[in-house]
Amino acid sequence: MPSNIVRGALQYNGMERTTELPLNLDMIGRLAWEAEFRNMSTAELISELIMGMVKKDLFPEVLGKP
Repeated sequence: MPSNIVRGALQYNGMERTTELPLNLDMIGRLAWEAEFRNMSTAELISELIMGMVKKDLFPEVLGKP
């Protein structure tokens, strides 16, 4: 299945960084469904997911890197 790129801009301590997330259409659909279920936008849900990863220091596990 082809991948689509979702770009997000993160700001921290006055610096901004754009990150690309390769998501296939199935993943985008799941995120949209979950966001709708929670009565929020897909962007809001992705933002909350990223913040949860930061708070729990899950980036290495999610990205598959030590």
